[in-house]
Amino acid sequence: MPAGMEPTRLYLKTSTGGYRRLLWFHNHRPNEMLMGTYSLTGGPAILGHEFPEYELDESELASVRYDHGQAVTVGQPVDHVTCHADGRIHVKTRTEARYVHAVQHVEPLGPNTGTFLRFIVITDLVQKYSSISGPPKSPYAWIQGDEQQLWLMQGAFSGKNYHLEADIAATIQHLAGDQAVIQPAVQLVSGTLKGLVWGQPRVVPAEMLNNRPAGTIVSFKFPAAHSRWIIKTFIFQ
Repeated sequence: MPAGMEPTRLYLKTSTGGYRRLLWFHNHRPNEMLMGTYSLTGGPAILGHEFPEYELDESELASVRYDHGQAVTVGQPVDHVTCHADGRIHVKTRTEARYVHAVQHVEPLGPNTGTFLRFIVITDLVQKYSSISGPPKSPYAWIQGDEQQLWLMQGAFSGKNYHLEADIAATIQHLAGDQAVIQPAVQLVSGTLKGLVWGQPRVVPAEMLNNRPAGTIVSFKFPAAHSRWIIKTFIFQ
């Protein structure tokens, strides 16, 4: 994730060797991080739906559950999520270049900043994502799974000097204790910021997907004051 250079793309790699676009990350400027999703067709994403916002204590984060019936239709083209150096965090649309869903981090971003963003990604079925033609663009990373599976992924970002690995070790160990198949974490490092992304495949009965809108579910968790977190969850199509 080198600052000022090409974004790092994260692909789903199938058993046949094909690559499918999923996410991208970019340390656009010093102390600033961008994150974006691709649509199922491989192009820029549409913010299809959003869930109600939550503000919770850290101890309550694992208990959050989402009812697809609560998802509100949005239908806005979206460009990316920006974590600015001054601590502002925005979801930026491509319609009139407007920023929406702004929150304020408790401190400016820099190499010594603690975890300033956590996120959960629940993919659609791998087979629904568009395959690329030719080799992936560098820099890139990938996770491999069956086309009939979906992926549950988690990630976190912090300053380069912060011990992020220790911050998320307990979460990874908990998942491994459930005998889940977890691929090694993907590490993203830049001049001032770093991140870790890890995940596991899930086999989901078809009937469980009937009421779910198509697309990639992304739940962002931003730290607020007094050990509380703001949770904003979207479905990108």
